[in-house]
Amino acid sequence: MALDPHAAKQVLAAINRDELAQLACALTDIPSPTGQEKAVADHILAWFRANGLKAIAQEIEIGRPNAVGVLKGTGGGLSLGFNGHTDTSYTGTVEDLRMIAEVEPESELRGVIVGDKVRGLGISNMKGGLAAFMMAGAALKDRKSTRLNSSHIPLSRMPSSA
Repeated sequence: MALDPHAAKQVLAAINRDELAQLACALTDIPSPTGQEKAVADHILAWFRANGLKAIAQEIEIGRPNAVGVLKGTGGGLSLGFNGHTDTSYTGTVEDLRMIAEVEPESELRGVIVGDKVRGLGISNMKGGLAAFMMAGAALKDRKSTRLNSSHIPLSRMPSSA
């Protein structure tokens, strides 16, 4: 089944860049170093609920849930899945000194919009991507005629072995 370019343009047009940037900042403001992803997962699940997606918490390890958003489609189309991780490589604390020369001031770690870019700890790996997935799911929900069997947005912590 080919992508309908007109439908794709409509879905993209439904995404508000300012709202996307604010969501990315909100996710970046929630510390989530590996092993401590629960707060960001809870935020994502609440966002899914507030935006009309079915929210499922998958407790794979204690205190490290996956956050899954599900949008039931109208049928007759493909299923769509987005997948990303919620943990950050660094903590932003002195704990990082074993890997970096100096710790950035907290003001540099928080989500902030500078010009047309969002900056902050984890924005490029991968909280910006998470925000984009979440907004895409909401945009698809608002376009009722999109023919999907379903859309799944599993946003997860990294496996322990990673």
